[in-house]
Order: sequence, then structure tokens, then C-alpha cells
Amino acid sequence: MALFDFPNSPTLNQQVTMPDGTVRQWDGTKWKAGGATATGPYLQLSGGAMSGAMTVVGNAAAALQPVPLQQLSSTLATTAPALNNVGRSYIHNGLMTIQQRGQGPWTTSLAYTVDRWVLQFLNGSMSVAVGTLTDANRAQIGDEAATFYLSNTFTGGAAAGDYSFIVQFIEDVRRLAGKTVTVSFYASCASGTPRVGVQIYQSFGSGGSPSPPVSVPGTSVTVSTTWQRYSVTVAVPSVSGKTFGTNSGTAFTGLRFWFSAGSNSAPDSGSVGVQSGTVALWGIQLEIGSVATPLEKLDPRNDLANCQRFYTPGAILASFYSLAGAAVTSFVSFPVSMRATPTMTQGAGNTISNINSFGLSASTFGVWINGTGAATSTVTAYVNFIASADL
Repeated sequence: MALFDFPNSPTLNQQVTMPDGTVRQWDGTKWKAGGATATGPYLQLSGGAMSGAMTVVGNAAAALQPVPLQQLSSTLATTAPALNNVGRSYIHNGLMTIQQRGQGPWTTSLAYTVDRWVLQFLNGSMSVAVGTLTDANRAQIGDEAATFYLSNTFTGGAAAGDYSFIVQFIEDVRRLAGKTVTVSFYASCASGTPRVGVQIYQSFGSGGSPSPPVSVPGTSVTVSTTWQRYSVTVAVPSVSGKTFGTNSGTAFTGLRFWFSAGSNSAPDSGSVGVQSGTVALWGIQLEIGSVATPLEKLDPRNDLANCQRFYTPGAILASFYSLAGAAVTSFVSFPVSMRATPTMTQGAGNTISNINSFGLSASTFGVWINGTGAATSTVTAYVNFIASADL
């Protein structure tokens, strides 16, 4: 067993030779490779200079290889750019690119807009739609990956109980309970300097007698006509001692973006007040920790799969010969398992021929048609469907 002590107060660019013959050099914050044998990222201790004894067991060269940051459960801003830390953000569709319901506009309260985002308002009006970013917008944002944004044109109601916000429901309230989280996002407005409020609240599900929702006071920021990034850090309450609803999987953490609020909602909204205008949002991220790290960009197929867990449109096609009265069925798997057994609705443009008692049934993994043959003949069914397991 060999021991090696790094200098306690190293000077800039000071070098030391390790027992295996490799060289480390102090760059002012951490020891890094000073020779040709060591590669890869290095662990930076929060206290500044690395000091104390390092124990080397067995092969010294192998033991002194740099620690891969992939093995560290860290969300520090210094590590995120190198690794992209996929999975940091708890938000789905923060880039607004998944648009299974179209591009709007949506004007009805409680309507889902782009995937996973719901608009809610009382009195006044909201019109939410998808917009396309320009090269000038991307230059302000500083990211050429920016393509679409979510735009809200709103008129706030003036009564004390009136409000206007969009919200995403994050599955399983326990995932963020008792943690410090940071919400970051890019925003701009059409004119003026409106305020946007950021708030987190907890819902303990449905069924039985769950505890009432817990709202964390909101924080607001002032946005301008230039795209900028904003961040808010929130201490999420513990759920210890709370009673959960008897309907499994219905508890969630809500993230709201407030645009207008009467006096009753001043604490929740961060006192944005009664406002009207047009505000655009892009690049929304929620992560554990007190630092806003670089924006996570999931592979498009992974982002889509996250959204399909909650909402999936599709179609069933069946055509075969059937006897009169014989059971008729056809099955299609969902692209991903859904959060819960979905609510099924039929879309437009369906063709159903020679089937009695037609119906759709579903589980978390797929959908099937049920019926009986009306006559000894060819059975045809082309059915568009929408499966929704949204919270």
C-alpha cells in the first residue's frame, strides 16, 4: 500500500509526479493531467484544492486513473456540458417539438396543447399556439436547435378569483418531494414587460380522502421582447404524513407558469397581477439542485415516447372473412406502455363493415376491437383511435 499527499496550497500550474510516473498539474481549481498518460474528465472537489492522502492499492497506474464523471450522481453545471446528463430534467416536451394534437390555437380552459402542457384560465381569455422560431430568435437564445415555441396570447380577468396559467403534471409526487429543484426556461414577449410566475404544487391523487393539495408560493420574473433564459429555485415540501388517494398513480407535482392572477392568487403566482399580452416559452427544464445546468435535449424518439406514455393516437386495420355470429377481434400494441389504462375515443374517418356490437377495449399495452360478424362475409374495420392516460 502506497500513500501520496498532494500539496495543501498548490500554486498555479504547479506539477507533481505520481507513484506511477504520470504527472498532475494544478489549474487553479483542480489537479488535471500534466502528462500524456492520463485522459478524461476529472473530479473537482467543492472545497478548492485537493489535499490529504490518496491510498493506492494493487496496480498503481490503474488505481490512479481519473474517476469517470458518468459514475457520479452530480448535476453540477461544470459536468453537464461534457456529458449532457440525459435524464436531468423532469419535464416532458420542454422544447415544444412533440405536437400530437397539432399546433393550435387552443382556447378552451383545461385543453391540452402541445403534448403534456395544459392551459387553464378563469374569465378573461387564452389562445395558446405553436410558433416557429426564426434565425434571429435562435441568435438571441444562443442555440440553433431551437425550432418551435409555445405562445400564449391572453387577457386576464380582473376579479379576485380570476387566473391564467399553463401547467404540466409530473407523475408521482414522491419523486420531487423534500428536494430543492431549479426551474429554468427561455421567454420573450410581443411588447411591454409582463411578468411570468413560476410555481410548484403537490397533488396527492384522487379517490378516498387524500390530503388537500400543497402549494409552494410562486416566484415571478419580468420578461422582455428579447429571448432570455430565466431560472427559479424552489424548496419542494416533504410528503411525509400525507394521505394519498386510493386511485393508484394519480398523485403528481404540478409546474405552473402564471400569466395573470387576481388578488386571491397573488401568493401562488408570485404577484404577477392582472395582465394582458403575448408571452412565448421555450426550453423549459426542471431539475434537482440549486443550479440551472445547460438545457437538456433528448433524442426526439425518447421525447416522443415520454409523451406517448400519456397520449397516443393510432389506428386499427382489420379485414378478413367471418361467419355470421362469430367473434371478431383485432389487436394493436401501443408504441410504449401507457401510464394507466387509457380512456379510448374513436377518431374520424372510420370504416366499419359487417360487424355487430362494435367496440374498443384497451389495456396499458394495447387496444383491440370487439364485435361479432353480422353475416357470413368479409369483415372490414379501419378505426382511428385516441388513447389518453393524462393525469
